[in-house]
Amino acid sequence: MIKAKAVKYPCVFSWSKGVEEFFVKNDIYLKNAFKIRSIFKPGEKVTLNRPVIVEPYATMAGRAGFTSSGAFSYTHSAFGGHATIGRYCSIAPSSRLMGLDHPLDRISTHTFTCRDYYNRWVEEKFDVALGAVAFSKTDRGGLIIEHDVWIGNSVLLRPGVRIGTGAVVAAGSVVVKDVPPFAIVGGNPARIIRYRFDEKTIEHILASAWWRFHVRDFAGLDMQDLHGFLDGLAERIEAGSVTEYKPEPIDIGTSVNAFVRERSGPPGSARQGDPTSDARRGSGSFEGPGALCAPIGGARGQWWSGGCRPHIQPGMGGSCGAGALQDTEEYRSGSPGEIPFGRRHPRVLDRKAACIGRRSPASGTFP
Repeated sequence: MIKAKAVKYPCVFSWSKGVEEFFVKNDIYLKNAFKIRSIFKPGEKVTLNRPVIVEPYATMAGRAGFTSSGAFSYTHSAFGGHATIGRYCSIAPSSRLMGLDHPLDRISTHTFTCRDYYNRWVEEKFDVALGAVAFSKTDRGGLIIEHDVWIGNSVLLRPGVRIGTGAVVAAGSVVVKDVPPFAIVGGNPARIIRYRFDEKTIEHILASAWWRFHVRDFAGLDMQDLHGFLDGLAERIEAGSVTEYKPEPIDIGTSVNAFVRERSGPPGSARQGDPTSDARRGSGSFEGPGALCAPIGGARGQWWSGGCRPHIQPGMGGSCGAGALQDTEEYRSGSPGEIPFGRRHPRVLDRKAACIGRRSPASGTFP
C-alpha cells in the first residue's frame, strides 16, 4: 500500500475509468441524482484549485465543480473554493458567489488602487511602481451553508455569509448578510419573509440535531409529523438502535493522488514500466505545479472524530471541467471558517434578537 501524500494546489489529474471507480467505491456522486458514470470523458483534465473534503453520499455539481460537502447533500451549483456545505442540503442550479470587495474611499474602485497583481502588471509593462496599498477588507471569507438548507435557482451570495440550519433562500435572491436558522428569505437584498416553524419547534429541532444520523436511521418514522419524528428518533437513540454517523472524511485531491500512485506502482517498479499495468490502461495520471503534486506541511482539512469539523483554510475548495471558476489572483485568499457536519447547534434562536445580519458567534465559527 502506497502511503497517501498531501498535495500542492492547484492539482490536475486525468480522468479515467480507474479514477471513476474511486468515486464509485467511495460513494461520492458527481451529479444529481446519484450519477458518477460518464460525467467526465477518459483523458479529460480535472482541476482542483484548492482542497475539497467531503463525506460519503455527498453530490457534486457535475462538470461545474467540486465543493466541500457533508453527507446526503446535493448541489447543482459550484461555489469554487469559498464554500462549505453541511448535510442534507439541496442547492438548485445557477447560484453563485459575488466577487471580492473593492474599496469605496479611494480615488477609484478600479483594481489599480488595491490589487497586487495589477500593480505587478503595471511595473512589468510600463516600468513604474504605482505603490498602491492592498485592500485588507477585500475578502470576507468563505460561504458557510449549515445543514438542511434549501437554496433556490440563481441566488447570488456574498462571500463570508452563513446560511443557518433549516433556512430557505428563495430563487433569485441576493444574500448579503447572515441568514438565521429556519428563516425563509428572499429579495434583493434578501430579507426575512417568515420562519418555517415557531420558536419552540425550532429549539426542538436544533436540540435534536437529527442531521447527525444516517438517512437509513429514519426508516419507519413519520416525516409529516415533525414532533413525532423527533420523539421517535430520540427513542431510538436512547435505546441504542441508532448511533451518530461518523464516516471518515475524504480529501479528494489527496485520495485521488494516492489512488493513482498505487495503481501506477512505485517509481522504478516493474509495474510502473509494464505497458499492461493499470496506469498504461487508463487508471489516470496526476499533475501539479512542475511535477506530481508535492506534499504540503500538514493537512488542510482537520476533522473532529466526534462530528467531522473541517477547518476551512484560505481559498479552500476546488473546481473542475468546463465552466469551472478560474483561480484568479482575486480568489486566492480567504478567511478561516468551519462547520461541523455532524455536530448539534447549541444556540437557541431568539426570535426578537434574530435578524438577517446577526452572526453567531463573532469569530465566524460554528461551535
